[in-house]
Amino acid sequence: MSFSTPAAIRTSPSTGRRKSRTCPQYALGQGLNVHVPEDIKYVIISHLHVDHAGCLKFFRNARVFVNDAEFTTTVRQYALGQGLNVHVPEDIRGFIEAKLNWRLVAENEVEVEVVPGVTVVNFGSGHSWGMMGMKVELANSGNFLMVADAIYMRDNVEPEISVPGISGRHEQPDGRA
Repeated sequence: MSFSTPAAIRTSPSTGRRKSRTCPQYALGQGLNVHVPEDIKYVIISHLHVDHAGCLKFFRNARVFVNDAEFTTTVRQYALGQGLNVHVPEDIRGFIEAKLNWRLVAENEVEVEVVPGVTVVNFGSGHSWGMMGMKVELANSGNFLMVADAIYMRDNVEPEISVPGISGRHEQPDGRA
């Protein structure tokens, strides 16, 4: 198993303050291989909320997969200075200035192969303007679907399924859900 991060970023939901601490010593203590961001070839970002995208600027050598609507709307909202309640402007500015190698996944691309056995799954809007997951196919263990913020409350599955989110489905700037 590999572990890649320049730092662990903890954000307080109540204050929005971020506290950094480096992770390599922790990761080594857990028996994980530690890589520096420059070694990483691919980053699949589920969505660009503060608790997922805070360190993207460090992955300058990677191909960064993100939903097109998620990227476009986040950058648009940043440029207009509005709707940033789940984003940190410094993070957005950081990944823009880093000139990352973006791979924007269009709405009509349901699945995109990253490498054999690893596929991006495009869920569309829900918790954010564009959610993505990752399907990993392992010969000896089977297939796994990795998702973020898909079901994190009992209310999302009982008694009826409801879309998780800060305020349910996000509306696009043009009014589309």
